[in-house]
Amino acid sequence: MRHRDSVGQALVIVTVAMTVLLAMVSLVIDIGVAYWERCRMQGACDAAALAAVLSLPNPYEVEKVAKLWTGLNGFPDTDGNVTVEVTCAPGGNQGQCQVVLRKTVPTFFANVLGVKSFTVDALATAQYRSFLPINIYGMATPTNNGNQSLSLYGPFGAHFNGDPYGVRFLSNGSVNPLYQPDGYQFSVQVPADYYAKNGTHKMKVWVFDPDTNQGGANTDANTCRDENRSGINMPAGQSKRGLFQFSLFAPDSTPNDYTDDTLINSFTANGDNTTSSITYADGSNSTITPNMRWIPLTPVDLDTVDGATYRLNVRGLQGSAENGFNLYAGPPSFNPNQVNASGTYNPTWNSPQTAAVSPMAADGVSADIKALGFCPINFNVSGTININFGDLPAHPGLGVHVQKFDTEVNADHIWYSDSHGTLGSGSPPKIVGTLAANDTFAEDIITLPAGYAGGTLIGNYRAGANDTSVWSMWFDGYVPGTPGRARLVE
Repeated sequence: MRHRDSVGQALVIVTVAMTVLLAMVSLVIDIGVAYWERCRMQGACDAAALAAVLSLPNPYEVEKVAKLWTGLNGFPDTDGNVTVEVTCAPGGNQGQCQVVLRKTVPTFFANVLGVKSFTVDALATAQYRSFLPINIYGMATPTNNGNQSLSLYGPFGAHFNGDPYGVRFLSNGSVNPLYQPDGYQFSVQVPADYYAKNGTHKMKVWVFDPDTNQGGANTDANTCRDENRSGINMPAGQSKRGLFQFSLFAPDSTPNDYTDDTLINSFTANGDNTTSSITYADGSNSTITPNMRWIPLTPVDLDTVDGATYRLNVRGLQGSAENGFNLYAGPPSFNPNQVNASGTYNPTWNSPQTAAVSPMAADGVSADIKALGFCPINFNVSGTININFGDLPAHPGLGVHVQKFDTEVNADHIWYSDSHGTLGSGSPPKIVGTLAANDTFAEDIITLPAGYAGGTLIGNYRAGANDTSVWSMWFDGYVPGTPGRARLVE
């Protein structure tokens, strides 16, 4: 009897244990399914918040975009088990967008235990980062002469040469996570008094020295220099001199969305040690040899309106060379390629912004050209430039970020001041910034003082010849019409 009792007791214990074990296994499986679903939801939530914050300031558009992206990632708000909550400026934080994604996930095995579903949540908060456009005419003597020019490398250029966004690979040969296939963006803004000052709405856009051919006569020692640099992971048979594209797009109402922009015209420039050429989008060729000359990006004059803003894109398509170039837009009556009084072409005399020596009338006005987000520059000779970073808002306590990459070729200093002399200390007042070592970024945060009424931030930068660097300036917050980017903060 005792033996039979023991067997019966063991059977009961095993049965109970198996029931508990199976219940635990069922919960583990269902919890695992819910966890996997939450991972998918978090990815959808992150994407929704990043897309939605770029639709500020319209809260209805923000909500529509957020729900669009959750739906594209498998969680439509039309699903009865899914809810999407969108909040602008959560906690009073302007320029932020928060998305909460919630889903009821049914159970499989745990259902027998009375647990019919789990409620799973995901949350993401994105911050709008407003980039302040950098005026390319705020640097030394602008256009083709002076200490510096605009610059970018071909896609196979070496990262350590100073271009962190235009090259495909890092210095160790691995993929560059910051590579921007679309290169660099510039705005071309027609001033409000363009017609009043020039007597015309017509405008022509020019690019100086768009090729990478360094040959040919040069009457000015301080001109755009192209550096024929070796690259990283360069495809076999591809020339280091490469191929570069310059494109102009029509004004539109969506400064953060380039996908709907209308192309006006573009050309590609190539160059080797002896020849170079320009090919327009329609297949025609420029009659002007591009090396050390101004090339019209708009062979047909534009009909503009005062206040209109165009987008100009510059990108490298092939090669590893550094391409020094400059940009100008203004009345068609000014031809920067005409000869000077002695009958010879001189890039210095033909600088469109040098009113004292240029044939352009001193009371005329050209378009404002600014780098959007990132401004790539190269020093042609050693010297000092003043970088016009842009307008600072009247926002005491705001932290303004200035980031620079690879400011290291005989670089001496970077000092910051503003147009009213109200930033920093000393005489004249200034803030001492941090230089970036080779192949690295450095960032300065300038906190606007109490009572700050606004002004223009100016950076005084001294470096040596062939110093290539990229600069950007931003603050966290939304400014209407200001291009920006989004980042996750939660």
